[in-house]
Amino acid sequence: MEAHMDLNQFYFQHQISLMRAAGATSEPTRMKHLNVAEVVSEQIFDFLTSRGAAASASWIAGSDQRCLPTCSAGSVSA
Repeated sequence: MEAHMDLNQFYFQHQISLMRAAGATSEPTRMKHLNVAEVVSEQIFDFLTSRGAAASASWIAGSDQRCLPTCSAGSVSA
């Protein structure tokens, strides 16, 4: 993680990954994008924690979510 990276860039990357996961047409592609989102959420957590931000805890609590609201268990949204 680069120390000079803007927090908004982290949020942007996270949101893009979630949108790509929601639009994935296959489970492997969906999982790839969710994994990227998880890595970015860990970077957000590290970034916020290093600055003493109380909001950092919420990034780890939700980082392992594997199903987006737009999909049902075992299916992939098109």
